[in-house]
Amino acid sequence: QLSPLTKTVIEQGGTFYAYYMGFGGTNFEWAAKDLTTTYDYAAPIREPGGLWGKYYEARGISMALGMFGEQLARADMQPGAADSTNPAVSAIQRVNGKSGFLFVRENNNAEQQFKLTFVDPGSPSHRMISAPREGQLSIGARQMKMMTVQVPLGGNTLRYSTAEVLAHGLTLDREFLILYDAPGRLVEFAISTSREPRVEGDTAYRYWDPDFETSVLALQVGTSEKTLLYHDHLQVIVIPRDK
Repeated sequence: QLSPLTKTVIEQGGTFYAYYMGFGGTNFEWAAKDLTTTYDYAAPIREPGGLWGKYYEARGISMALGMFGEQLARADMQPGAADSTNPAVSAIQRVNGKSGFLFVRENNNAEQQFKLTFVDPGSPSHRMISAPREGQLSIGARQMKMMTVQVPLGGNTLRYSTAEVLAHGLTLDREFLILYDAPGRLVEFAISTSREPRVEGDTAYRYWDPDFETSVLALQVGTSEKTLLYHDHLQVIVIPRDK
């Protein structure tokens, strides 16, 4: 449960944390007493050096903090700013200026379906956003997700994503955004655009909202990556969580 524990610390405003233990190890001839001590503790990096699920959970959180840590460290909790239609799923929002972060947690130890509502921190009227537009979102037993709201993304803004962000950047003249979630789940994300978007790739649905200059796209996570090309310059890659 490294992922929900760490995300709870971040959700509650913690800005300094370290794992015990980060990696397992062996001490030979400990204290010159011909003793060998073994320390594994189910650490992210196992005693023999192997990597497993806990390591990749820590890596995903570390990559998110590398992208958004500065905004998160100064984000304030907004009571009542986010909610879920399912009482077994809680939602908390932290906001820093015009950017925000959603922390969504499953509390009943079972797979849950739900819809989210949350405040748009970039809106002068603090309008409410509902997601998804179609169907419902899913979250696994005891799982917790950390999602972004209104964060800059190169030449665009990621209005929100119901999947977690793994990376974004630039390769040559094309931006990329990598999102991840469990196979079979619906992922909905919205990107700012001042004109009707041109999208290449299969989607579950897509909407163009000219009043808020927003494009809303959705797809189902598969067992391999799925790619969309947005306005010829942004490549959106959605990958299954285990990859």
